[in-house]
Amino acid sequence: MAENPNELKKPAGTPAPAADEPVIHVIPEKFYGAALKKKIPKTPPPQAAPGTPPPPGPAKKGGPAVIAIIAIAAVLLIGGGAAAYFLVFKKPAAPVNTAPPPPPPAPVCGDKKCEAPGETPISCSTDCGPPPPVCGDKKCEAPSETSSNCSTDCGPPPPVCGDNKCEAPETFESCANDCKPPEPTPGLDSDSDGLTDEEERNVFNTNPNDPNTDKDSYVDLNEALNLFDPSKPAPSSLKDNPGIAVYSNATQNYVIFRPAAWSVREGAAGDGKEVFFDASTGEFVEVLVQEKPAGQAIMDWYLAQAPGVTSSQVEPYKTKQGYDAVLSPDKFTAYVDGGDRAYVVSYNLGKRFEIQYKVTFQMMVQSLTKLNP
Repeated sequence: MAENPNELKKPAGTPAPAADEPVIHVIPEKFYGAALKKKIPKTPPPQAAPGTPPPPGPAKKGGPAVIAIIAIAAVLLIGGGAAAYFLVFKKPAAPVNTAPPPPPPAPVCGDKKCEAPGETPISCSTDCGPPPPVCGDKKCEAPSETSSNCSTDCGPPPPVCGDNKCEAPETFESCANDCKPPEPTPGLDSDSDGLTDEEERNVFNTNPNDPNTDKDSYVDLNEALNLFDPSKPAPSSLKDNPGIAVYSNATQNYVIFRPAAWSVREGAAGDGKEVFFDASTGEFVEVLVQEKPAGQAIMDWYLAQAPGVTSSQVEPYKTKQGYDAVLSPDKFTAYVDGGDRAYVVSYNLGKRFEIQYKVTFQMMVQSLTKLNP
């Protein structure tokens, strides 16, 4: 049968209705809305009042809203891409190791490395050197410890010669600038006759164990000071004793007894004003000639030469030859009046501190005589 175009069609695949089931017809698509279009009249748009501006037209495609949407979409797209990169491609961070680091290797003594705190000069002197010195351990360890920075270990600093302090072991012999000479002591006098044993043997040829060697009832000391020979009975003269010689100085107009064993030397000037009589042991007797007004007393002349000394401190006397003389306070220098000159005779111990030739010195002063009165 030919198909009727105006007949309602059944949807494809619709099963045939049962005999007692109602039949549903479907309107063809071409008839959708046709009746409605005919029934709804077209209404003209409202007319604007005269002078009113026309309403804005519809928004054009691509306006601000569209741009904002596009920007938001771009942000979302970029953010999503970055998140996808970090989620897919970026490797996860390595886990943090919270375990403590292993301890450093223990130092090795002998590797020439002083590694603190394990190695010290005490535990490993081969690497760290010897331990530093300790002040107070009774060991003076140079060069770090000295008498200046640790006197308890190294003792006091040594004395300095020239600092005007006489400090042990300084002595007059080792440092005359700082230390005064000790007080001299008399030499040995075995027989107590006033002559030292050294004088008796080396000058007067007497017995050091017998105060009266010649047995003439005069002790050896008195005979020597009075210019008699103590080795022979009186009336023997001292100048005849083999231990005594006579020195004559014609230039300065005097003669004097001296020990024959002593040497004689003149001063540098060579004018005879200064003469030295030297013992082999270092002592010497000096004769110095100085000008003096002929009429001036020897005491006045001496006090003028020695300011600060008073007449009460010196001993005036006459020599055996009849000359006025003055003995200095220390008893080691005599000043003899020679008229127009003064003869200054002094005894010098040299480097010795024992008085061995004091009687010899006194004998020489007593013997001094002017050649031409």
